[in-house]
Amino acid sequence: MTDKTNNTQIQNGSDGVTTTSKKVKTDKFDVHPEAQLPQTYRKNHNLIYSRISMTTHEQNLLALFLIQMQKTEWKEDTQLEISIPASRLADWLEVESKSLAATIKPVALRLQKRTVLAEHPTTHEFESSVLFPTVKYARGKLTMVPNYDLRDFFHDASKGYASVNVARFLRLRGKYSKPMYDLLSRFKTPDKQLYKTDVITLKGVFGLVDDKDNYLPGKKTMKDTSVFVNQALVKSIEEIEEACGDELMFFNTDASGKKRHGIIENKTGNKITSIEFEYLWIDQFIKLHPMDLEAAAEVAMNAENRLRLKKEKITQEETEQLAVAYYVLSTHYEKYRPRCRELFYDIYKHYRKISIEKAENYTESERPKLKSSALDKLDFLLNVETDK
Repeated sequence: MTDKTNNTQIQNGSDGVTTTSKKVKTDKFDVHPEAQLPQTYRKNHNLIYSRISMTTHEQNLLALFLIQMQKTEWKEDTQLEISIPASRLADWLEVESKSLAATIKPVALRLQKRTVLAEHPTTHEFESSVLFPTVKYARGKLTMVPNYDLRDFFHDASKGYASVNVARFLRLRGKYSKPMYDLLSRFKTPDKQLYKTDVITLKGVFGLVDDKDNYLPGKKTMKDTSVFVNQALVKSIEEIEEACGDELMFFNTDASGKKRHGIIENKTGNKITSIEFEYLWIDQFIKLHPMDLEAAAEVAMNAENRLRLKKEKITQEETEQLAVAYYVLSTHYEKYRPRCRELFYDIYKHYRKISIEKAENYTESERPKLKSSALDKLDFLLNVETDK
């Protein structure tokens, strides 16, 4: 259908979700009730590191917008509008229908004020832009209009993206649990996980500081990094660990046995300067080695017989399969959980070692070749004794 007064094309989805774009008609799409929401959606690197401070409901609405946007074709010279029926919002946000308008109104007003700083990577020219010029609730629908100037910003995946589990993200209640889950979802591959990050970068991810590292209004208590670690990192990891235990696992390498909730604090003097994260996405191993309870018992029994009685070593792949076997067993028998964690921790250490080696060491083939002999001469000079 075309609105001839403003040259706007309107596409109605079969479930009542309406996508409107100027000049160019969008592709047809269907959005299903919560039970049929996509399992995952993409949140790009730009958005994760954009230093936007949002409430829990704002983060949920942004996620729902991105889910719909990724089902449409946001073409050049096209202003996109996405409208979501109240019935869908009530289900997705777990809000009673009669309270939806009152809940959404303050969220919409805040969301219209959220800005992002888009910076050119080489020229360093930048522009501060509002994310959503229009967010309105009318006639039983929430309509979100993203800033067209940020079209590339929303779509850009050149720096990578997080594959975020929709149901898990929406059900996380903690304000800081959501950005933490986004961040960990950005780094899922075992040998490319998020290990060490400087504190100010993390505070930006959690929406505590602006692009100049100034603390935002109401966030100054987080200037104390110990408060930040306890209130933002520790509490969010606790919630994620509780809600997403079949997806990822956190570890504690503190020799004293003190629970560290999956983090190591790196200090310069008494100042915490960076954080290391100790976690592993175990769901990818579970998918790689599917097995039922009977098969898990057989795998564990045979592997342990080789390890303990025959004193044999098992391969890395067999270790991963054994960890999954104990995971399956631990879902029915709690006594096998410690062995499950022990094996997944060994897997974490294996891939972390690989990651560190990749980051710190170039192979000869990877090192750039110089035409001159300057490096050879430099190495010679470094061995020459100098006068003290």
